[in-house]
Amino acid sequence: MASAAASSGSPVSLVKTVLADSIKPASTHPLKVTAPGGSEASLLLVKGASGELYATVNKCTHYGLPLAGGTVADCSISCPFHGAQFDLRTGDIEDGPAFDKLPVFPVTVQADGFAYVALPADGPVPTAVSPAYCHARPTDGRHFVVVGAGAASHAAVEELRKRGFEGRITVFSKESAAHHYDRTVLSKNMAAGATPAKIQLRPEEWWGARGVELRLGTEVTAVDPAAKTVTTSAGETVPYDACLCATSGPARTLRADRSEGFSVPGAELGGVFVCREPADSAAIAAAVKARPRPDVVVIGSSFIGMEAAAAIATSGKLGAEDATVGSVTVVGMEAEPFERVLGPDLGAAMRALHEARGVSFRMGTSASAMAPRPDDAAAVGSVTLKDGSSLPADVVVVGAGIIPALGYLESAAGVEVLPRAGGVKVDSRLRAAEDLFVCGDIARFPYAQAVDDSHRELRLEHWDVAIAHGRTAARNMLGDDVPFDAVPFFWSGQLGKNIRYAGNAMRWDEALVQGSLATPKATVFYCCGDKVAAVATLQDDPQAVAARDLMRLGKMPSVAQIKAEAKFDLAAYLKKATVPQRARL
Repeated sequence: MASAAASSGSPVSLVKTVLADSIKPASTHPLKVTAPGGSEASLLLVKGASGELYATVNKCTHYGLPLAGGTVADCSISCPFHGAQFDLRTGDIEDGPAFDKLPVFPVTVQADGFAYVALPADGPVPTAVSPAYCHARPTDGRHFVVVGAGAASHAAVEELRKRGFEGRITVFSKESAAHHYDRTVLSKNMAAGATPAKIQLRPEEWWGARGVELRLGTEVTAVDPAAKTVTTSAGETVPYDACLCATSGPARTLRADRSEGFSVPGAELGGVFVCREPADSAAIAAAVKARPRPDVVVIGSSFIGMEAAAAIATSGKLGAEDATVGSVTVVGMEAEPFERVLGPDLGAAMRALHEARGVSFRMGTSASAMAPRPDDAAAVGSVTLKDGSSLPADVVVVGAGIIPALGYLESAAGVEVLPRAGGVKVDSRLRAAEDLFVCGDIARFPYAQAVDDSHRELRLEHWDVAIAHGRTAARNMLGDDVPFDAVPFFWSGQLGKNIRYAGNAMRWDEALVQGSLATPKATVFYCCGDKVAAVATLQDDPQAVAARDLMRLGKMPSVAQIKAEAKFDLAAYLKKATVPQRARL
């Protein structure tokens, strides 16, 4: 181990690793090394498409999962689990749900042919690096307003401060409690709702340290694009230089007093929950644990409903290993769960996994009424279905989507708010009017990877899309003039099995299944003519991440190419598509 000095002046030590030629282009090589301080470090050597070597840690900064086996394209690496993408030269975040950078370390190949990594000579090897943020300065008179406190809002604020915006940032949110937290965990692990601070994207002090004013509990009731002002529930008129609207929306409750378009009698009874906020998931967990062997009915068979059913059927996801339920029944309008998004084959496979864990299904129907318990008129006791049958229910979880929060934009001059919850129409820069941007769940945006006219515009309620929207909108608020061209990507974890999805298929001519849905390890290609609109995987995460990268690069194989092989390897195809011929020799 030789000592050296980094260009920054910090002392480093050179750690001998492996022969450089033993790593193939566009591949990763995990290894354990003894760091200069004596501790063990998990490193990842990565050879780029053109043969250049990079070194980082074998730990994604998103959820801390291994990066080994991630897809390598150009000078970037994508996490094989949730698709967080990093620049291997700088560690910067390029796409996906991570907010901290990767640490990167210089690599040299010496005369003996081995790769030597320069690690810090004093102290432990870092596993994540906080981005460099600027701070607000009184001399910068600009004021940016952000409406909403979810994923898109958080990503936008981070991007503004990373890119040197030193003006004021004010975040308004109708909610007065939890803000800017990882909403994706709530339906997967309901115990997380009991400790909101643990799922916040940044600690409370982060906002003040970055000079961001949080106006929690203050709702924006109107936006005037011509005057460049927002009006608040407190009666204020607040001017802005640029405004971002990222309000998402509340969960559909099915209650008659909420004016949601349709309702179910009895949905206001105690014991009926949605799963949208930390308090919701904590309340569901408490209600399930409050009764011995409760009967649980889940209304909705898409992602929130199915994740909630899985969490309730798995007592550990409620924060009580000894909790048991009497029954868990999912009620869905389609023939199979997830059918509208994932198709009947993958939906049936997920249904079978749930049934093996004791979850029952009533598909092709919906709830028509909820009735109280005989001994408690204020608490739910049963759910009546449209076919006239009745299910016992001590707890009901409604997973029926959200209602986009659009009211404050409906009177905004020049802003096109579409009917039937169609969202706010924006251009490719996520602009709804001059210096007014809309993103996240409420935005209807042009889709850069559309394969036909039915996919030209989308409104998606995806966590990853909201983050990518926030980053793009922030850049355009600063005047960068960049289009939104990220590929939609989402994930779900249920009963120890992973679903990953890249792209978007509003419709498809064929859902081509390769692999085995029963094993389960399979890839589903959603085909429109000879083009692939989307790819879903079950227990084959790297395939979905490779599909995302291929779509991003415009190199997705045709349907004919995919059908020519019994099991098309998208990760291998990505390497061939990005590694120059000379580097493969």
